[in-house]
Amino acid sequence: MSSKKYKVGDKICALIQSLDFQKVVLLTNISKEEGANFIEIRTSLEDDLFTLKDLNTNNYNLIFSIEPDQFVPENEDKIVDKIKQLAEYGPYAIEINTVLSSEKISEVIDFVKKREIKIHLAKYFVTPTKISDIKKGIKELLKLKVDTIKIVALIQTDLEALDLFSLYHKFPKNELILVPLGENNKFAQILSVFLGGKYTYGYISRKSNEALLPINILKRNLEMINEATENKLFQK
Repeated sequence: MSSKKYKVGDKICALIQSLDFQKVVLLTNISKEEGANFIEIRTSLEDDLFTLKDLNTNNYNLIFSIEPDQFVPENEDKIVDKIKQLAEYGPYAIEINTVLSSEKISEVIDFVKKREIKIHLAKYFVTPTKISDIKKGIKELLKLKVDTIKIVALIQTDLEALDLFSLYHKFPKNELILVPLGENNKFAQILSVFLGGKYTYGYISRKSNEALLPINILKRNLEMINEATENKLFQK
């Protein structure tokens, strides 16, 4: 069976923060020029989505998401309404945070699926968590039959990062994105795509714990490692 070869840019997702939402068209174009294949645009509940009308969703693999810290119980109805509004702009995928109640998660999954938009179901572990517990969490999320499971986990050492990435091989038939959260995880975020990740995050304007490296530096590092391994790592 022949292997599929990936380009380095195929494994990069630009993360645009909600603080830059008014500049989203400019930053999306720059992200694409820098080589990012995926672009995640984060919004807040207060953002006017009219800005998105100037985006040509056919030219980009756009992922729409809502800032994770806004997923609190009192915002549930607003979040569901916002996700439904985002779906009307026809992105490649929408991220749904598992902090929502199971009833609301089912509601938005059904709504998004009917519009043939991919679903990224995200679970955040913001305190130190055993890998066995993260594994159990993934198994629970797989029951919802979404396209991609995204796990963001607080990681304190390189060894913990390798334990996290071992989950790619525990679920070889499933599309996972495992994001090591924390300022000291630059190398781990580079390494993740070589061990099975769909993509890793970089940034254009604002660094975050999920996107620690500018896209140009991230891409350069990925190219160096890929070249050193004779282009064997980006095959599937």
